[in-house]
Amino acid sequence: MIVITDEYIKDLARRIREGEDVLEELKKVYEIKETLLWRAETATCACVMNSDLPTRFCYEVSYLEDAIKALEKGDRDKAAELLLKVKGEET
Repeated sequence: MIVITDEYIKDLARRIREGEDVLEELKKVYEIKETLLWRAETATCACVMNSDLPTRFCYEVSYLEDAIKALEKGDRDKAAELLLKVKGEET
């Protein structure tokens, strides 16, 4: 089970930069965030309707998708940089 915290994202970015094979793990994070986006977009409760959660998840999913593409191309630095944007941290 993956719990996606800021520390987890930072550690995953570090492991990418260090050359670990984390592509499948990164894809799993993408799937989780994509599901959260879908749920946020389809939610009808006031707590979601009056928040920026769907927009935030949309950006996170986009960064993760780009990070996966960068990692598949072998650009580990770019992948790690994009991953850190998921938690709102610029490198």
